Amino acid sequence: MFKKIISTTVTVIVLILCVLIILRCCVSADRSVMTDIVPGDALRQAYDSGALTVITTEDPAAEIAEDGYYSVYGFVYFPEISQVQITIRYNKSLYTYADLPEGTEFSYTLGDENGNDRVSPTSVDSYEKGIYRYRRLVFDNVTVSEDTALYCFMQITENYESENPVHHAMQPLVERELTKEEISILNGEA
Repeated sequence: MFKKIISTTVTVIVLILCVLIILRCCVSADRSVMTDIVPGDALRQAYDSGALTVITTEDPAAEIAEDGYYSVYGFVYFPEISQVQITIRYNKSLYTYADLPEGTEFSYTLGDENGNDRVSPTSVDSYEKGIYRYRRLVFDNVTVSEDTALYCFMQITENYESENPVHHAMQPLVERELTKEEISILNGEA
């Protein structure tokens, strides 16, 4: 009887741990949060004029920064208005690692692999979900081609900056159609 109780208890604990691990994997793999385009005046004007091309990549250059502090996804490029939109996601435990008060805002720039020609975002939308913090960043005056290496730099502390490639040189750029949701956003319906 005692062996059966221990066996059942161990089985239940293992099953609970497996479910928790699967849930954690599903939450951490969710790249759908904050991928909607951010409509600005220039983007709406280009759409209204019928001269809006939407460019993306098949996959991010490297989703997670080499040091693991944040990830980048949701890359969209609008060549007619020289605008790039990306989403940054980081775990709120980054505040503990960096010894910063929770809620401290990090600064972001976009530039080449050497950190040159940096551009700051013109728009930052924020969202929180569970243990993650999301930022949808809009960068104006950025030109991207297949031979452009584009990196996002996240200043974590005054003396430390993390970098993550957004687009590698020679990474294919893919033209895509606007989704119904994006058209609604551009029409001011969403």
